Amino acid sequence: MNRKKYLKYIGNMAVALPLAALPVATNAADFNAEKVLNEMSAKEQAVYLAGVVEGLAIARYMKDGKKTDGMGCIYDWFYKDKNIPTIMAAFERYPTYQPGAIVDVLVKQKCGE
Repeated sequence: MNRKKYLKYIGNMAVALPLAALPVATNAADFNAEKVLNEMSAKEQAVYLAGVVEGLAIARYMKDGKKTDGMGCIYDWFYKDKNIPTIMAAFERYPTYQPGAIVDVLVKQKCGE
């Protein structure tokens, strides 16, 4: 698969995987970090977080004019540095916040904007 098709595929997966793992919510305000902590299994949490990270990485790639440095930083932060415990601690601290927003703040602390 060529790079362009791969990035499109990954972008589609970034949308599909997190949505498949979500508990049913009546609106976006009903979905918060507490739901991730209390209503998802560990496997569902991992899949959901990978999707959030993928979305943030692709958004950064596009924002940076298709340069990979920022995207690579985000991937390294999540996969190499193994930050799931850091994310879960932040979810516990801010249970009423949107989970994607919490992850975004953590990523920006490490990788900038």
